[in-house]
Amino acid sequence: MRSREGVDHLVRHPVPAPFLLVVSRRDRQAPAALTTAPARGADTGAVLTIALGPPGERHCVEELAPDLPRQRAAEMYATSEGNPLYFLALLQAHRTTRLPGAGRLPVTDGNGPPLGLEALLLHELTPLDSPARSAAEAAAVLGDHVTAG
Repeated sequence: MRSREGVDHLVRHPVPAPFLLVVSRRDRQAPAALTTAPARGADTGAVLTIALGPPGERHCVEELAPDLPRQRAAEMYATSEGNPLYFLALLQAHRTTRLPGAGRLPVTDGNGPPLGLEALLLHELTPLDSPARSAAEAAAVLGDHVTAG
């Protein structure tokens, strides 16, 4: 039985005893079945949904990057926009790649594949179909001027 089938079964047939199942997913990357079953369970009261936000800057800077100057770690947090995966990738790239012009965040060493955040972002774009990828590329160029419409 697949995970999503198990979740769907438990939502449709709740266990008659105290039971806790924790499911973590990214809305845009989860299969429809893994999105609809918990939503149906929330409607019946069988599922409690808790939306998690990004960790705060203080947590990331103090707990994940205590060895860096606070200002440098804060810049990485701002660049990651609070996404912990992106923050950790930037942190890893910073720790493993020392390039001339240390004021800039490294994205490539010039000799190989992208590093850190650039590599993660490319990985996120890979499964997109052509129209969605074109929209993402246009949004990247437009920056703050892009709207959902």
